[in-house]
Amino acid sequence: SASTSSAGSLPLPAHDGTISGISPDMANKEIVSTGLDNHLRIWNFSKRSLIYEEDMKRPIEKLTRSRCNQLVGFTFHSDIYLYDTVARRVVRRFKEHADEVTDLCFSRDSKWLISSSMDKSVIIWDIPGSQILQ
Repeated sequence: SASTSSAGSLPLPAHDGTISGISPDMANKEIVSTGLDNHLRIWNFSKRSLIYEEDMKRPIEKLTRSRCNQLVGFTFHSDIYLYDTVARRVVRRFKEHADEVTDLCFSRDSKWLISSSMDKSVIIWDIPGSQILQ
């Protein structure tokens, strides 16, 4: 059973290992956290309790959230996944980088995902079309 550390914090431990990303939604109702322990977790912000968790089978290295709040993007080395936090499932997988993804972010309208990699590339992904724009 998880213990609570202090007022305002999530139950301890929030992950079994290094936390690689954390992102609240725009309404501060939910927090998504990811870790090198392979887990994506969704927390209730006000109750500081775990709502949902999924074992993604590989260490999650980066995390970003779209402005539409429903999608989060995360990486496993050179692979990028889009996860729908409402449907609770992976909805897209992008695999084009030849090396580790160093950063990723959504466009303001959440139609594109931009990623950079140690392979010296920047890729703009069209999310609705599941294809590369550039």
